[in-house]
Amino acid sequence: MNKITVREVIRHGLHATAFDRLLLRRRAARGVDVGYLFAGSRRQVFEQIYRQGAWLKGEQQWSRSGAGSEIEATGELRAALPGVLARLGARSLLDVGCGDFNWMREVELGVEYTGVDIVESVIRANTESHASPHRSFRCLDAVQGPLPRADAVLCREVLFHLSFADAERVLANIRSCGARHLIATSDDATGFNADIRTGDFRLLNLRRRPFTFPAPLHRIADDAVQPGRGIGVWRIEDI
Repeated sequence: MNKITVREVIRHGLHATAFDRLLLRRRAARGVDVGYLFAGSRRQVFEQIYRQGAWLKGEQQWSRSGAGSEIEATGELRAALPGVLARLGARSLLDVGCGDFNWMREVELGVEYTGVDIVESVIRANTESHASPHRSFRCLDAVQGPLPRADAVLCREVLFHLSFADAERVLANIRSCGARHLIATSDDATGFNADIRTGDFRLLNLRRRPFTFPAPLHRIADDAVQPGRGIGVWRIEDI
């Protein structure tokens, strides 16, 4: 069992026994602002994250959606994604948790694109700056659903911010939206998934419990921020 897996086992145990506040207090003592985790509803949590720039890590970071949404962090994914969609025969893509569209604006997908996010101000800004006849944005909570119809669903760096219960509900809504394929983040570096408060973060391996996905049909390395991270492609019927 590697150190990352051990850490996640401990994190899960603290969460399960309601002692996760100890970890949060430790992070706060190191100067990490975790107040947004207690902002209220799921929507309020993510609204506060964007409003206060909780995911910004220094002056050199542009995207409020986090370090993983920086242009420099997405080179391999940006190069590979259009080809993956073409091989899947996808004519439309639903981007669940599209965030501020920072890296995706650099990709010529060749398909109809719909981005959804829970934060209204983010969707409003995306619509004003990036909407086109083949690109639209909608404000909705993917946990509540329902989700718009699409051939393929992209869910990049989203599920690892959600509790098990919320992540499972997002996946259920994805299964119900008529898509044939899911394209999603999975962290191979951990052999154990910890439960968390929605809005927090941990590594999430979709091939481990409680998700137990099969091996992906295809995998794109997406490890500029976190070693072992990748984007897997699965048939909806297999998950």
